[in-house]
Formats: sequence, C-alpha cells, structure tokens
Amino acid sequence: MFTTDAEVVNTGLVEWVIPSLVTVGDNMLLTSIPSQEEIFGVVKSMVSLSSPGPDGFGLVMPHFNYNLLILIPKVPGADTGVRQGDPLSPILFCLSQEVFSRGISSLIESGAMRRVNAPRGVMPHSDVLFANDIVVFIQGTTKNLRVLMRFMVEYGLNSGQFINKSKSFAFLGHYTRPRQASILCTLGIGVGSFPFTYLGVPIFQGRLQLISSVIQSLLIYSFQVYEWPSSLLTKVQSWIRNFFWSGDPNSRGAPLVAWKSCCLPKDHGGLVVFIRARFLAKGSFTPQIYRKSSIWLGLKKLLPQVLENSQWVIGNGSQIDFWTDNWMGDSLMHLLGICPSIAFSFHAKVADFINNCRWDLLVNFVRAFPHLAASIEAIVLPIEPSADHLIWIGAMSGILSAKEAYLWLSSHNAPVPWSTVIWDKALQARKSLVVWKALQSRLLTDEFLQKHGVSLASCCSFCYHYGETVNHLFLTCPFVMALWKWLLQLFNKSSCTVDSMDNLFVGPFVESFSPSSRKLWLLVACNLVWGIWHLRNHIRFDHLVVCLDYAQQWFLSRFKESANACFVSGHSPSSLLIFQLLGTGFGGVFRNSEGKALGVFASNQDQPSSTAAEVLAFLEAIRVAWVRDWKHLWLKIDSSLVVHFFSSTSYSIPWFLRTKWQNCLWHIKQMNFVCTHIYWEGNCVADMLANFGADNRAYYWWDFLPSWAATT
Repeated sequence: MFTTDAEVVNTGLVEWVIPSLVTVGDNMLLTSIPSQEEIFGVVKSMVSLSSPGPDGFGLVMPHFNYNLLILIPKVPGADTGVRQGDPLSPILFCLSQEVFSRGISSLIESGAMRRVNAPRGVMPHSDVLFANDIVVFIQGTTKNLRVLMRFMVEYGLNSGQFINKSKSFAFLGHYTRPRQASILCTLGIGVGSFPFTYLGVPIFQGRLQLISSVIQSLLIYSFQVYEWPSSLLTKVQSWIRNFFWSGDPNSRGAPLVAWKSCCLPKDHGGLVVFIRARFLAKGSFTPQIYRKSSIWLGLKKLLPQVLENSQWVIGNGSQIDFWTDNWMGDSLMHLLGICPSIAFSFHAKVADFINNCRWDLLVNFVRAFPHLAASIEAIVLPIEPSADHLIWIGAMSGILSAKEAYLWLSSHNAPVPWSTVIWDKALQARKSLVVWKALQSRLLTDEFLQKHGVSLASCCSFCYHYGETVNHLFLTCPFVMALWKWLLQLFNKSSCTVDSMDNLFVGPFVESFSPSSRKLWLLVACNLVWGIWHLRNHIRFDHLVVCLDYAQQWFLSRFKESANACFVSGHSPSSLLIFQLLGTGFGGVFRNSEGKALGVFASNQDQPSSTAAEVLAFLEAIRVAWVRDWKHLWLKIDSSLVVHFFSSTSYSIPWFLRTKWQNCLWHIKQMNFVCTHIYWEGNCVADMLANFGADNRAYYWWDFLPSWAATT
C-alpha cells in the first residue's frame, strides 16, 4: 500500500495522537547514560544459566570480565539502519502504525469522520492492520474521504510512507456514475472489479463463487487422497446445499432447483455446486512398494480401470517398457498375442529403439511385423529431448483431474446447448445465475409462488394487464417485447421474433448472425434477461417507475461492464508473409507483403473433436511454411482457441497432438512469427478453400489461386 520517501517532516502528528505519559524527570532518567557500576550491577544480577551468550555458554559470573563488554554488529555498516528480519523491525513497525491507528481513532472520536453503521450494541472497528495493508472502516461520504486523505498526507510527511496509488483500488457498490466519479476523484485511485486476488487468495462476490473457490476447493484435495464415508459426504452436502439457498449451513432455505440438477456439470445445465464422488489420486498410478496406507485402500478398488485408460506419451522413452507398457494404444504383448506369464523375460525400453530423435527398430522385427513397424514409425518423436508422460486418455488434456474422474465415474444426459453461453467469462456470475434460473423456470415469479402454495394475485410488474409467468415476463409482455424489438433493430433483425427462452441462445435464430456479431448478441441477450428481472424487482419492491427510454439507458449502462470484459481493442502487427486459415475443413492462402498468392491448399481431417481439427490445421500451416523456407510469417486464423494455445501456457493441447505441437513451437522459434485472430468474413477466398476441403477427403495444393477461387 505504501511507498517511501526520504524526506520526513515533523508536523506535530505524534504529539497530537499519542498522549504524554512520561514526565520530564522520568525522561531525563531514561535518556541518561548509565555508569559502569550500574551496568555491572545489572549484569551481575542476571541468572547465570538463564540464556546462552555469543559463545553458546551460559553467563557464569566468576569468569566474567565487565571491562570487555563489546557489541558486535551482524553485518558491516550496521549504523545505516534496521534491516529486514532484524528483531527491532516488528517493534518499529508497530510504533509507526500506532500513530496511524490512534490518528484514525482520534478523528472518529472528534467527529471529523463517522464510523460505518453497525447493529445496536456493536462497536465497529475503525481500522484493521493486516500484513502490509490497512483497512479503514468509515462511511463513504465525500467529507469522510477528504478528511481521511488529508490525514494520510500528513502521516506520510511524518513517517515517509505515502500511499502507492498505482497499487490501490476502490471497490464500489451500486452507486450512480456521478457518485462513483466523485469518490474516485477524492481518493485519486482507480476502480477495481471482482474477482481479484489478495495475498494469493481470490476475493469474489456471491455464494456460488464462495462454494466453488473456497469450500469445494478445500474438500476436493481430500477426495483425491481419501475415500470418504457416504454418511459424511451426505452431511457435508446438506451443509453446502443449505448455505447455497439460504446463506446459513443450518437453515434449509427455499430450494428453487432440484439439488440433483445443481450438481450436474455446467454443460449439462447444472452448477457443479458439489461433486458427490470418490475421486482418484492424481500423479503416479502404481505404488513402487507396499506400505500400510489409508490412501491405498480407496485407490486399489479402481486401479485396474485407471491403468486400462492410461497411455504413455513418448519423450525420450527411458521410462517406458517397450513390450508391456501401453504407448501406442495397447501394449505390444497384447497386440502380438504374447502370453503374459512370460512377460518377465522381455526387457527393453522404448529409448533402446530411438537414435537421434528417429526410430531405429531391429531389422528382424521390421521383417516379422511390417504393419506393426509401420505404425511405430508413424509415431512422431520430439525434436528436443523431453520426459515421458503418463496421460489419461479420457481427457483431451491428458490429466486425470478430479473433474475427469467424476465425469468418468458418473453418467449424464446430453449436454445442454445454452450452457457455454450463459457461463461466459464476460458475464458476471450474478447475471449468469439469474439466466440459469430463468431457463430452468425456477425464478420466484408469481406463477412459481402460486404453484408452491402462496396465495397472491398475479400481475405483471411492467404491463399490469396479464399474470406473471416466465414466458410472459421475458418474452410476451408488451413492454419487454418493445425492448427486444429495440435490440433486434440494432442488429438489423427487426423482422425476426423469438418464441421461447431457449431460442434466444441456440437454434436457427442465433445461427442467422455472423460469427463476428453472434457473441455480441449472446452477451446482449443474457444481460437483458438479467436486466428485466432486476428492473422487475425494483418496480415491485422499491416502487420504481420505469419507462421505455429509462429501461434502454439503464440496460446500456449495465451492459458496458460485460462488453469491456469481452471486446478489447488492439492493433495488428506487420510481417512479410500473411497466411489465413478458416473452417473445420481447412484451407489457407499464403501471400507476400504485396498480396500476391504464393501458395494455396485445402484439406480435411477426421478428428474426435473440433479442437483437434483446429490444432491440426495450425500445424499444417507451420509445416508448409517451414518446408518452403518461409521464415517471416503472419498467420491469421478464425480459431480463437488456437490463438490462445499459442499465446498462453494455461491452455492444454490435446495429449495426442502434444509432441507435434512441441515440434511446431521449435520451428516457430526459428521464425519471425505472429499469430492473430480473424473472423471468416475477413477473407472469402480462404472460406471457399475451407468449404472445398470439407467436401473433399484428399489434400490439395496449388501454386496459384484456382480459377473458381480467384473470381471472388
């Protein structure tokens, strides 16, 4: 929080906040230099064996010579001040912060600042000191903030510690924009946003985030090690369920959605609030020696299934047994039909058949098993030496995480198509949760309350003409229909209509948008659903009067925070060679800096996922450029996922493409390379080549643009 300044000015702050408790006579006595007789008397009165001296022995007075009392500094230049780790440091810190704490308390007691409101009989703290930060609890009025900042300036002049405004942020509640601007101007610092990390701990808002980031993260590590009793799991799950719906672990609350649905993964329409499963341990799967362990009792039950779904990815091959380990989809012992009882007589590592990053199989082996040898030689080896990895074949990342273990042990229905939309990172969690409840028809509308035994007269809070249902509130209410019509006009879709909540996020209507505007529409739709529910509550409980113009302006101001998190402006780098790639069936155009086509290709890859197909398309582009010695490359691709793979190490490449990816990165290091994202509308020629590749199973290369593509 603080930054230091060499200049220190005494403004009388210490004398003001700390009362004088020492008289003049006491001060003279404390500051006078003691005589040698007094020093000798104090040392002689000490217990001889109470504490060791510098030599490690106790203080034995008969052998003590008081004429040789020497203070030896720990480091040279000790007179320059107290260093970090010195025993005096905490004392001096507490003394300096005592001035700050007493100053805040004095301002509050004098009425210059007011405390935060608290329940009757409770006296709230004025300030709390923690690590290197100070938390001050006062009412956020302009007067209080100005008094606080003036005190901070005076404190800095006396202590040399000034506020580091570049590292300070203000976290504001539901204030109007003028009020927010006034607070930020008074403090002179920027505004912060949730979530953020403080001292390595995530700080966030909402019960769902608290359960996922704190409660569940603590339990999940224990699940990976120990097998919990089902009775204890049920008890913990009830506490979490109660806390989610009521905020109190001991109070049931009013569940709006079945807990079984809440525990489903998000792509299946759930929240993954709590994973009820006995998880497996991560890391090595087989113990080297037997030891009595509480972990092994739970792991051994599923160890055979774990080994069956594991496979080695070859690095240097030193850890992989050539005959018995699974490194090519199955073990060679099983592929060749060798009896397991004689497996002990086969001793060889995969590294024994690799020479200079190339396969070096025995001639007799190639002659006896030509097809198997061809399959082995088709496995790509890393260019740079690396370690072998045991991966979980059920996960694209190859990591047996708690999530993958849960998905493997449990069975779910087909994924819900709107799940990836409402949980987008650009949406605040509170908005996503409202949209999730609306799609589940579990919001506390009049219709829902009537079904659960509440007697009330149902009336829409916007139009006052019809009963309130989820479908009416978000789709058919005249006031809401005017809002949707206004938004559709902004997207040039005024002739379109939406007849169900699901169609707002999936289906032909959403597919009619171009890729560049589809994401924007999905964010707009989620924000408007949340906004309608938010305005409805304000109208019903706060007696807010809302007109269409007010609702439109209110929505635009609330949508800005999602738009800022999703759409970030940037600039495009320049290079000598441009490559553009689009589509699942992929196609590319190599151009020079003048726009002339140097080469064109199209192809199709049958892969288990679209992610693998996109990565393979990227790998093909780099391979062609490397083979043709095009070392200055600017690659434009319509796959934002591949751009993330290249720019960040936090994304996991599919395990079966990991070696090819590492080799590709090695090639890129030798090139002048830039990778950016582009929508498919950015190049019609590349789009036509991608469609051509999707319709044809072969690989096509042209040294110039085909006539059917050159006419676009």
